[in-house]
Amino acid sequence: MAPVTRDTAVGPIDRVQLVVEVTSRSNAHVHRVKKLKAYASAGIPTYLLFDRYPTPVLRHFTLEEVTYVERGRAHEGDIYQLTTPISVDLDITKLLTDDPA
Repeated sequence: MAPVTRDTAVGPIDRVQLVVEVTSRSNAHVHRVKKLKAYASAGIPTYLLFDRYPTPVLRHFTLEEVTYVERGRAHEGDIYQLTTPISVDLDITKLLTDDPA
């Protein structure tokens, strides 16, 4: 089987280790409920939800058997340290900025 790379448009679901979603006003419920359940049933181990409404917060979930458990939250001004499946420090203030610089 070919490796999944950053250029891969579609890959096998069992290779997905992390999903990151960003809510908008029109789809917040879909991400908070429907997609959360769908990704859990697909067996994706880590789900990050950048929930922008009503107050921006990054929510970190990990899969326990068939249900996600919230492991942490971060707000504006916070640095969130994700250690698995990748090690990265997420600057929440920069994620809120519209300026890509």
